[in-house]
Order: sequence, then structure tokens, then C-alpha cells
Amino acid sequence: MLANRRMLGASAEGSARKLQQDFMLRTWVIEHLGPEDENSGWSPEALGADTLAALAMSPSEAAALVTERRELPIEQIRELRRHKNPTAVGEGERRSSTV
Repeated sequence: MLANRRMLGASAEGSARKLQQDFMLRTWVIEHLGPEDENSGWSPEALGADTLAALAMSPSEAAALVTERRELPIEQIRELRRHKNPTAVGEGERRSSTV
């Protein structure tokens, strides 16, 4: 995790990528090695809370913007992508659990 944090620059894109990779690593560790207690950063609850805390807008605000995404300025589209990427971490688990 320390290597990931030092890898990319301090730009908005670099910070968003660091967060996404951090969440992906934490998800992988939790799925393959098992979670720790709820007071640890290595629990699904903590990962979910940290993911939501990293978002600058609520899921409902993002959903409202997505409907008009083709008309949005490029910066707003980038902001939506920065929100999509960290929240996509758990999609594989949700998908596989419904199959």
C-alpha cells in the first residue's frame, strides 16, 4: 500500500487512481485472506465507509448528473469517472454472488 501511495503524483487523477488501487488491494485481501474485526481497516464495513467518505458527491447527486453526461463539460465527466472507479471495486463480488 505504501508503494501505491508513492507511485503516482498529487494531481486529482493521481489521487483518484491511488484511492482506487488502495480499495482494490483492500478488497482482494479481504476476499482472499478474510476480514479482520469491524474496528480494522481490513473489514468490508470499513472499506465501504472509506469508499463513501472518499466521494465528493452523494450517489444520488452522481446519478442525477449521469443522465445528462453527454452535455456536461469535460471536467464534470472526469469527476463522475473519479467517483465511478472506487465504487466499481465491489462490482465483481456483487456480480458473482448473484450468479
